[in-house]
Amino acid sequence: MTDAVVSLEDVRFRYPGGEFELELEELRISAGEVVACIGPSGSGKSTLLHLMSGILLAGDGRVRFDDVEWSSIGEAERRRRRISRIGLVFQEFELLEHLSVRENVLLPYFVDPDLVPGNAERERVAELARAAGLESLLDRRPRELSQGERQRVATCRALVTRAPLILGDEPTGNLDPETSRRVVDLLLSDVRARAATLVVVTHDHSLLDAFDRVIDLPRIVRHSNRGAST
Repeated sequence: MTDAVVSLEDVRFRYPGGEFELELEELRISAGEVVACIGPSGSGKSTLLHLMSGILLAGDGRVRFDDVEWSSIGEAERRRRRISRIGLVFQEFELLEHLSVRENVLLPYFVDPDLVPGNAERERVAELARAAGLESLLDRRPRELSQGERQRVATCRALVTRAPLILGDEPTGNLDPETSRRVVDLLLSDVRARAATLVVVTHDHSLLDAFDRVIDLPRIVRHSNRGAST
């Protein structure tokens, strides 16, 4: 694993009008690597993922994905790359209540005109649903699901496009140990089968043995935080 899928160099970021500031000298995530990031609330874990995915842009320094510096392209192109090339598992799941489970998993294909769902993509949904134990729930709405089931739907959506980079922001937060392990196993088995890259931020140290590398964020990041946690 020598080629960096994501790299951050001399990065400095501060939220507009906020009191949180993050500084990072260097971080490289290699192709095919599965990485866990740990650290207390307020250490910048979510901010780091948002910088990696181009949701946030660094004030100084360079953040590159797929050999493209995020700050060198416009917002529309960043969004297009993020939808097609990065799978995101959000803390709050971000499921759309008016869509079925199947439609929520296929959501990237509805919002990016360059992605067209055909038979292979619909079989991909079925395959992921079977692996996640959701095959009997594909026609339900999110409000009919448990917290753990909603988390698994969000995880399947992140994986559906076979993106080369998967980012998980506390993907097992507030889940019981059995469901947490199932979600992590689903992420790991899929990315390893495709030699994709996975970066997960987590508070759950019981899951760390499954990862190639564990990054203790306070050891590599300098930050000040007199405001809200990130």
